[in-house]
Amino acid sequence: MTLRGTRTVGTSARRTAVVTALALALTGAVGGAVATASAPAGEETLQGHTPDRDWLPQTPQNWPLVVDHTRTPAETVTRGLQHFSETYDTVGGRQHIQVLSADLDDPNLRIGMVQAGDTVTNPADETPSSMAHRTGAVAGVNGDYFEIHASGRPLGGIMTDGRLLKSPKPGFASQLGVKPDGTIVMGPQTFSGTITDGSATRALTSVNTVNDLTAGGITEVTPDLGDTPGLPKAATLVLGHVTDGGFVVEEVRTGVTTVPRLSTGRLGLLGAGDGGQWLTDTLHGGDRVGIATRLSPDNDVTQLISGVDTLVKDGAVYKDPTGTPPSGANPETAVGVTKDGRHAIVVAVDGQGGAARAFGVTRDQAAGYMVAHGAYNAMLFDGGGSTGMVSRAPGADRAEIVNTPSDQPGNTERPVANGIFFYSTAKEAGAAVEVVVNDGEQVTTVAGGSVPLAVHSVDRLANPAAGQVDVRVEPSSLASYEDGRLTPHRTGSGRIIARNGRAVTSEKLEVVSRLASLAVSPDKADLDNGATQQLTLSGTVKDGGEVRIPAEAATWKVTPENLGTVDAHGLFTASGGVGGLAEVSAQVAGTTTTTSIAVGSVSKVIDPMTSPDVWRLSNNTTGEPATLAADPGVVPPGSTESGSLRLDYSMPAGSGVKQLVLSPRTTLKTDTDNGQVPTGIGVWIKGDGNGIELAEKYIGVNGSSTTLYPTFVTWKDWHLAVAQLPAGMQFPLTISFIDFLAISPSTAYSGSLNVAGLQALYSPRPVTVPEYHAIPDNPKWLSFEEDSADFARRGTTILTGDDAHLLASDPGSVSSNVMDSIAGRLPTLSPQARPDSAQFLGDMPDDGKPADLRYAKSKIDALGVPGRDIVGNHEITQGADAENGNYSDTFGETHYAYSQGAARMIVTDNSHGSLQSSDPFQNPEGVQYPWLVRQLTDTTAKDVLVITHMPAYDPHPAANSQFTDRWEARMYLRLVQRYQETHPKQHVIMMYGHARGFAEQILNPEGESVGTGQGGIPQFTFADLGMPAYAPADQGGIYHFGLVRIGDDGDLQYTVEPALASIRVTGPKDPIARGDRVDLTATGDQIAGDNIAPLTIPIADPASHVWTSSDPKVASVDPSTGALTAHRPGTATVTVTSGGVTGAAQVTVR
Repeated sequence: MTLRGTRTVGTSARRTAVVTALALALTGAVGGAVATASAPAGEETLQGHTPDRDWLPQTPQNWPLVVDHTRTPAETVTRGLQHFSETYDTVGGRQHIQVLSADLDDPNLRIGMVQAGDTVTNPADETPSSMAHRTGAVAGVNGDYFEIHASGRPLGGIMTDGRLLKSPKPGFASQLGVKPDGTIVMGPQTFSGTITDGSATRALTSVNTVNDLTAGGITEVTPDLGDTPGLPKAATLVLGHVTDGGFVVEEVRTGVTTVPRLSTGRLGLLGAGDGGQWLTDTLHGGDRVGIATRLSPDNDVTQLISGVDTLVKDGAVYKDPTGTPPSGANPETAVGVTKDGRHAIVVAVDGQGGAARAFGVTRDQAAGYMVAHGAYNAMLFDGGGSTGMVSRAPGADRAEIVNTPSDQPGNTERPVANGIFFYSTAKEAGAAVEVVVNDGEQVTTVAGGSVPLAVHSVDRLANPAAGQVDVRVEPSSLASYEDGRLTPHRTGSGRIIARNGRAVTSEKLEVVSRLASLAVSPDKADLDNGATQQLTLSGTVKDGGEVRIPAEAATWKVTPENLGTVDAHGLFTASGGVGGLAEVSAQVAGTTTTTSIAVGSVSKVIDPMTSPDVWRLSNNTTGEPATLAADPGVVPPGSTESGSLRLDYSMPAGSGVKQLVLSPRTTLKTDTDNGQVPTGIGVWIKGDGNGIELAEKYIGVNGSSTTLYPTFVTWKDWHLAVAQLPAGMQFPLTISFIDFLAISPSTAYSGSLNVAGLQALYSPRPVTVPEYHAIPDNPKWLSFEEDSADFARRGTTILTGDDAHLLASDPGSVSSNVMDSIAGRLPTLSPQARPDSAQFLGDMPDDGKPADLRYAKSKIDALGVPGRDIVGNHEITQGADAENGNYSDTFGETHYAYSQGAARMIVTDNSHGSLQSSDPFQNPEGVQYPWLVRQLTDTTAKDVLVITHMPAYDPHPAANSQFTDRWEARMYLRLVQRYQETHPKQHVIMMYGHARGFAEQILNPEGESVGTGQGGIPQFTFADLGMPAYAPADQGGIYHFGLVRIGDDGDLQYTVEPALASIRVTGPKDPIARGDRVDLTATGDQIAGDNIAPLTIPIADPASHVWTSSDPKVASVDPSTGALTAHRPGTATVTVTSGGVTGAAQVTVR
């Protein structure tokens, strides 16, 4: 790379650099390597233009590229603790994260650990919000792994206010402790203890850890353990009453299998094997037994909780050899601290909501996030459906759930074993120092209902203040306020006045009768049958000010009526059994708005699951008998099948993963449907209520496998269990297995499950197909030309095309002949139209075999100009021949960039359906999105052409020739859009092949046709060099190549050159009168071959063509449309030229 020059950093720039560096140091933000601010050699650049390196948000370590990032303003929960949320749109999916930021130096703030019900053995467990309400916490998150649907016990340790409820696991690094000064320490905490009875001593293994019995240990039993049945083996239990340093033995029980809950003041020792024998032989009634315990290295911690993995150590992402993190992407809970332990960041990451809602993170991504947010040490806690964060809103009385739990149905908060909570140390509420109405903003609304109006007061510690807030409206006839709601009575202006003691505030109130706009939120929603969606209304007045609109003020209507209902309060309830797309309208003050709600799912049965001939019990690791058999007549609601499959099983207690794996005997697949990828896979399960876990494994077309854990079967009777499919899965998917499993169940159980109706679920919302336009309304710097001779004199030209599917064994094919015709055509072009190079867009050979790749390259070389190809799905034989093999041997790099006159050409590989799925097969090796960002960032070219094989959005109605990962398609286009927005002096277009035919669209990231002024990016598909098109011939479905002229001034021109053998013009057979207007038409026969029937196409846009008249004074013709106008008697020859071929007809004017 040639450096074009250097720039001296002045004082202002230096100050900016220092501030930026300081901000990065505080946040730990991770970005790409800083590249040189130069243009590639030979590239025409914008004068005085230097790269903008801050056009994208920072991407945390181990994350897919972040394209967009938003953060809500921080709210003070209590002094020393703030809450905010972040949303990251990455190329791999959306991440939504709730964050607590804690200043542990603030004496107002205290951390405490809470055990569910204050009892270790607690099968019911307790939700984080319940723990917060019960203990008065202002915020908190869930804690450790636990024995779910069993004993409820945490797997690790827990200490509350200096009382050790359960000792931590030995040799386990993920422990969080709180020191007496309130600082946090992270790292191993080893429990040790000694039992003394006279001269006899014995190691105490643990506290309240009954699972230690299996190894012959002795655990101390305290009242915190609770009633504990189902011990892993018969044991000896020694009970007594507490004394200083130990207890006095009252009784010794042998062969016990249940530990009763001990009352206050009582203590016990529980042992089995060698430990139990020692207790039996050594301890007797009346003995005074000493117990000494300690934690090392921090015996002075007052709070302790175990996590599941160490994410960050000494400021860097860490691989914890003792950790037990989950696999895959999940909702997750994590806690990080600064080096001095005086500042904590607590996060709850949503997940399992799909790529467009909340995808979830891997443990490595969680680690990268914590480093990016300044954590010196960080730990992972229980995730999945257990992830839950509660926080108290300003002025609220108690903390409530703020994240979106993933447990279904209904995103319900899961009861968990324990949690980490924050408290204000204030003993009582203080006097109000601030009163807040509507967050300090004016209230504008309409009459006809009531709107919630937030009014609160806080004391100096940002806690709810003592006393009551008195609220009144002046004038009182305008509106009234009661129980947190404002009810307008008429139109007019006034003020809302709120007072608590000496603190008072006032906000303006406007009740309006007319709206400039009305909107309903959400503007679209997808609901399961029977689900509900709260609809809310908002509007604006003439000056753009926001209007709060009560749902009761609207007239609601659902069309069609059978898809759901809306009550007076705007609550939409989806039909329980009917699916489809509903339009919901609301009318307020003469203004109407609508939203669309997709109800239910469109299902396509993959397999009815009725026959053991199709399914088998392929793996049973329970050690107990299990059978899978047909169960005639037992079917889900509404099923017309003959029966289902019944699984009878027994699940023993014990450690390890115990599985019952159902595998298909034949290949079962699911695919896209009319351009839609499945949103989930559903299977009907008739449950037994035992809480066994469901897992499902799917294999993508590229061989990548994904295992999903959608739910626990806690229900009885039939229920459709749905596994939401994550972004990046490559269709068609092969179903690998359905697995029912339990992880280290503490109690044995048996049961029966029925399974039926394995199905792919699709949204009933239609795929958005942009309306076809031969040529859209282009910006002034981009123009379609009917004749390449009109190209600018100064510049460079590239030839482009795609989808030849050349075979060395078929040299007489259409595509082979088309390529020969192009080679013959090039010398006839005007000088400015003759290409300086050729950029093909993939699928040039029919497969990735060396002979066909070489044959395709020979055809490209025969053009006589430098030629390049990109990787298409046929260059890799649909994934069977990776591109870093045969393709690279023939064509070279799989992603690359180069300069062409005033343009930078940036080529990526999405041959496996997306850039991310193609990343493992790159030459040079590497992840493409960071590389793409570096190319965009570094270029100072006037024009930027971003090129890949499969379109982000198929321009043709079939909508099946596009990125298979629909979220990534959106992000790919959004990335380029963001670049264009931040680089307005540069011109950006995107080019594709694959979707056979030609198309130009101007799209936003959602695939909607918009202008460039509304954020649209021009999208070009040049994709048919001699194969059956995917579009009609009158909508671009033609054999063609493209010529793109890159002007030295940065303007772009292009033509679409059909591959033609002949043209026929259809004109009037009889003479026409002076003044007549006649539309001439023409058709062309395309180049033919031995493999496809001859094709005839209309000579009309988008095929570049020019109509001319031999005597315009007799009859003139529109050069583009062929509209002929007769002027005076005579004869004229009218011709049309397209693709280097001319057709003619004589016209006589009488």
